[in-house]
Amino acid sequence: KVSGCFNSCGQHNIADIGFYGVSRKVSGTTVAHFQVVLGGRWTENGGAYGLAIGAIPSKRIPDVVTRITDRFLREREGEESFQDYAARVGKAALKKMFADMVPVPPIEEDQSYYSDWGDPRIFTSFAGRFRHGCGRARSIRSAIISGGQRVRESRSNGL
Repeated sequence: KVSGCFNSCGQHNIADIGFYGVSRKVSGTTVAHFQVVLGGRWTENGGAYGLAIGAIPSKRIPDVVTRITDRFLREREGEESFQDYAARVGKAALKKMFADMVPVPPIEEDQSYYSDWGDPRIFTSFAGRFRHGCGRARSIRSAIISGGQRVRESRSNGL
């Protein structure tokens, strides 16, 4: 589940894999990020919130999905659900899994991190106000889906 903002309209907090839009300043420039939330229990009427793992640059979110689904498929025990897997592995190990995805390269090195999905302009707080909502969520959802063969395979394997 993806939400362009922290208001939980996308119910990211109770999703197996949830994201909500945030921004971070990197060397004075705003960079679009998503807070990653793993292992929420959407069953039992939203039985438990997921583990907030940290903010990852927006451009790395498709990589986050691939990494967590690959690891889940490799490491799950029997018919273990994703929620049970996330709880067993724990927040510290999950956070460590994504530590290399957190840094943002300098703008001179890779300008792509500094523009939002589907918009070639440098991301700004002003522009972000309009893109942070549902439009931004749709953009990241499209990016995940376009590279999402791994996700589809994972779903057929129980995620």
